[in-house]
Amino acid sequence: MPLAVAGSLQALETLRHFVDHLEEGIYVTSAAGDLLDANPALLSIFGVASLDELRRFRVQELWVEPARRAEELALLQRDGRVRDFEIQLRRPGGEVRTVLDTCIAMEDAESGRTLCFGILVDVTERRRADAALRSILVGTAPATGDAFFRTLVEHLARALEVRYAFAGELADAGRERIRTLAVWAGDAITPNFTYELKDSPCEGVVTGGMRCFPRDVQRQFPRDALLSEMRVEAYLGVPLRDSAGRVLGNLAVMHDQPLERVALAESLLGIFAIRAASELERRGAEQRLTLQSTAMEAVANAICITDATGRIEWVNPAFSRLTGYTEGEALGQHTRLLKSGVMPPSMYADLWKTVLAGRVWRGELVNRRKDGTLYDEEMTITPVPGPDGSVSHLVAIKEDITERHRLEERLRNGQRLEAVGRLAGGVAHDFNNLLQAMLGVSDLLRSGELPPREVGEQIDELEELFHRGGQLTRQLLLFSRREEPKVEPCDLNTVVRDTAKLLRRLLRENVVLRMELAEGPLELVADRGQLGQVWMNLAVNAADAMPEGGTLTVRSGRVGESHVWFSVEDTGHGIPEVVREHIFEPFYTTKSDHRGTGLGLSVVHGIVAGHGGRVEVASAVGRGSAFRVVLPARGVTGTQAARAGGESRRIPRGRGERLLLVEDNESVRRTFQRLLSGLRYQVFAVESAEEAEALPALVPFDLLLTDVLLPGASGVELARRLRERWPGLAIVFMSGYAEDELARGDLTAGGATYLQKPVDIEAMGTAVRAALDAHR
Repeated sequence: MPLAVAGSLQALETLRHFVDHLEEGIYVTSAAGDLLDANPALLSIFGVASLDELRRFRVQELWVEPARRAEELALLQRDGRVRDFEIQLRRPGGEVRTVLDTCIAMEDAESGRTLCFGILVDVTERRRADAALRSILVGTAPATGDAFFRTLVEHLARALEVRYAFAGELADAGRERIRTLAVWAGDAITPNFTYELKDSPCEGVVTGGMRCFPRDVQRQFPRDALLSEMRVEAYLGVPLRDSAGRVLGNLAVMHDQPLERVALAESLLGIFAIRAASELERRGAEQRLTLQSTAMEAVANAICITDATGRIEWVNPAFSRLTGYTEGEALGQHTRLLKSGVMPPSMYADLWKTVLAGRVWRGELVNRRKDGTLYDEEMTITPVPGPDGSVSHLVAIKEDITERHRLEERLRNGQRLEAVGRLAGGVAHDFNNLLQAMLGVSDLLRSGELPPREVGEQIDELEELFHRGGQLTRQLLLFSRREEPKVEPCDLNTVVRDTAKLLRRLLRENVVLRMELAEGPLELVADRGQLGQVWMNLAVNAADAMPEGGTLTVRSGRVGESHVWFSVEDTGHGIPEVVREHIFEPFYTTKSDHRGTGLGLSVVHGIVAGHGGRVEVASAVGRGSAFRVVLPARGVTGTQAARAGGESRRIPRGRGERLLLVEDNESVRRTFQRLLSGLRYQVFAVESAEEAEALPALVPFDLLLTDVLLPGASGVELARRLRERWPGLAIVFMSGYAEDELARGDLTAGGATYLQKPVDIEAMGTAVRAALDAHR
């Protein structure tokens, strides 16, 4: 028995030791409420030092609400126990604490008394935290943006009973400054400010994480002037991180007294840092969207967003300025409302094939504005993939390049005039030689001293001189004309040879021209005049690169079946690499001011690109340069049969038809009248439109042969008036002006025929006969 008693006593002592070290308050009372025993934790809840001190009070005296005491006793008597019954107790000093009471009523076997054994859990701070959390949540729930941050710092300061609270964001990419979003100081929101992070407690927050200095913060950060100015004693800050973990800013509270409720402050700041970071991230995204939207609205280029079928969903103001369609007029429409009708269907097919395959399309096209005017447009279309990876939208960026094309044309024309000016001397020399030869032949024929056999030879020579003069004129007009590209089937070798005839007049005597052209025709579809200008510009540049003389070589050839090429090579000084990067820029030149405008290679690049080709450059300083022009080859739809040497065609004859010839140049008029009369036509010749209209209308004419430019009225206007008089009148226009050659399409639109002077009897006789037969 003594051992058993000793063991029981030891167990009781162990149990007592355990109870004394619990954080929960343990108590024993009588049924009347007298405190019989308690552990130290219970004494701490009531704020007393000893059990005797607490015994001076009856339990019911410590209850804030006596009714709650009666309610608990009723539950205890009914059920014999109470669990987590929340009550408020008043400490002897008056402070109120909130506790959860769990107790059980038991009868003492020895004395027969009813005793209450209970556990008190102090939840005062928990309830304060819940209340503070609820208060902040309710206060900030409806707020967003700046209002949210102002509400947050106010409620944090009030809940934690601190003097200062603020939220801030990083003010620069270097993470060196904080710009406050909202500041609570004392009892009001105060103006925002920016401060340096260095040597401040916020620096550790931004670079590390939560930082808490419950007291003496000024001593730990003596260089932080703000802490001293605001008399801050305690600091607690947490970082604001976005969804990717990047620090956006910080949230902090400060107090001019030591911070007592540290756990509550850490909990609240940790919770609301997440909400504040989310709001800051949302605000940043909203600002970026606003910036992007504003930028797209303000950008100079037109932007159009469509669905995958081309239906317009959004346009910016620049689109309206470019096209003339307002946003309301454009939305819901298909982009085909801008189609001009001048672009080939294959271009649109390639465009849609490219973007629907998820690739970016870039190109130039002609579009039509709302008012019907056409404009040139450079466009980039970017496909936007949807969630399933297929193209959901298209973003088109458009730029009006009409003026750029006009400028390029002006550059080409300016450079062309420069080259034409250089040609003038050589052409004048050739014309003087031709005129001299013609005058000599004329004198020999007039002398009457030539044998009959030689008279025919001299006439043939004179005719050849005429043809050479006409060919020289045609080449010069072809080179200097101003028009949109007029593409037609041609042979690249022929263009090179014909242009070389003019080029020889530009080259100095110390420059040797060598031609190594591929055998057979190099067929393509191109503008002959513009290709000739490319060849001429490259050759002139090559010659200028050889001031001491050298060899200029032109070659041609094929690249498979798809492309043809020609190159211009010189043995000059070469092009340094730093210069090579700029040679195709307009007005860029290394020549002195009096020797060039810097337009030549810019024009070359523009013409070649316009034909779908490219220019390749190879050069080494001191070893010359080579420019290679590569162009798409095209099958020519027909070949022109060469006339057999010496074979002459039979000129069609008239059948007595009445021809009205209107020509203001007397010599030309008299010559044409004799030639046509010799072809058995009845020819009536006058020098003006006025004379032609004065002729009697009784006997109609079958054909009008008139110059386009006449004194008083144009040949076109004369033809219109005479056709009103004689509806079956056939019309043949002729002119020696390049501008009339450019208007050939307009002149022949009504079924008329056009002849470019100079014209020989064969061409004239054929044209007149064909026009008459067409109007029979």
